[in-house]
Amino acid sequence: MRASYGDELVRRIIILGGGIAGLSAAWQLARSNSGEIVLIERESLLCTHASGRNAAIFRPLEAEASLAMLARRSLALFGELSPERPLVEPRGLLLLARAPETLAPIAQTAGAQGTPHEIETPERVTMRLSGLNVSGWHGLYAASGGVIDIHALSEILGRASRALGVGIRCGGRARGVKTNDARVVGIEMADGELVAADDVVVAAGAWSGEVGESAGFALPLTPVRRHLALLECQRALPASAPAVWSLDDEVYFRREGQRVLTSPCDETLWRAGAPQAEVQCLEPLARKLGGIDAALGRAEVVRYWACLRTYAPDRRPVIGSDPRVEGLHWLAGLGGFGMTSGVAAGELLAQSLSGRPPPSELAVQRLLTRP
Repeated sequence: MRASYGDELVRRIIILGGGIAGLSAAWQLARSNSGEIVLIERESLLCTHASGRNAAIFRPLEAEASLAMLARRSLALFGELSPERPLVEPRGLLLLARAPETLAPIAQTAGAQGTPHEIETPERVTMRLSGLNVSGWHGLYAASGGVIDIHALSEILGRASRALGVGIRCGGRARGVKTNDARVVGIEMADGELVAADDVVVAAGAWSGEVGESAGFALPLTPVRRHLALLECQRALPASAPAVWSLDDEVYFRREGQRVLTSPCDETLWRAGAPQAEVQCLEPLARKLGGIDAALGRAEVVRYWACLRTYAPDRRPVIGSDPRVEGLHWLAGLGGFGMTSGVAAGELLAQSLSGRPPPSELAVQRLLTRP
């Protein structure tokens, strides 16, 4: 149902989810004058869950071309959002692998997309990580990698969206999407209120699968729990240290003040919600970090927490219109690369509502034809 302003009917678009993805979609839809944009966030604050509980690493290096494209575009959009204050602290990103063949597909994608990068020998890696006792690692380095100021990003996106007329409603718990004759008609709230809409964008992170099921149009989206930890090391990493990501035995870490922020990249199937952190899930950290630097593997855990990451079966984002029901759109499955790719993913979502479909490898249709 379109909102009425005098004699003019205006398309109403409701976005479910106030994380980076939902905020980015709201900003882009408002920029393109798509209609009346309403964002509904279940929590009292925006970016409460995955968007606020991550390592904030900007990772421009990916073997998957679609992910690398989203990262590159997000970096450009960061500049539009905050032209005077960079939203990424350019510490650099260093990917590690024992065999150079592991890094080759990523370097090939970076070259094809024009992302500046350096292929590094073990000697060069040792120099790059001068504060650590490393040996035998090959590296792929991108100076454009670094640490995202996720709090500034969320504040700027919220402010920019409100300035363009987006209505942001926090603390609004949606029960589900309402449809009629294969057409979206609105959102039913937990208190029974029906909020009419022409279009609904599902950007609800770990809750996205449940939202789809409420309308009878489920997608295979799986939330998993991941742990992060803050470590106290005997010797602080140097200020010049890049964010580091080992691909052999998945683990990443970066400097956080005088401490180290890290994750063992664990994944446990989990329900949507605020996940409970369990210290035993950090046990692989000593082995994984110790395989890079022995002293790092002995660092003391001073704080740890858990968050959710949501994936489609092929681990690519799900962006665009659902062909099974008119007016239902998806911006989900951003997994562990939501902060890097979320702003560009929001742009693709907005473009899809104006008739420009996303790349086929990101579109909803690919999940409907899986065996």
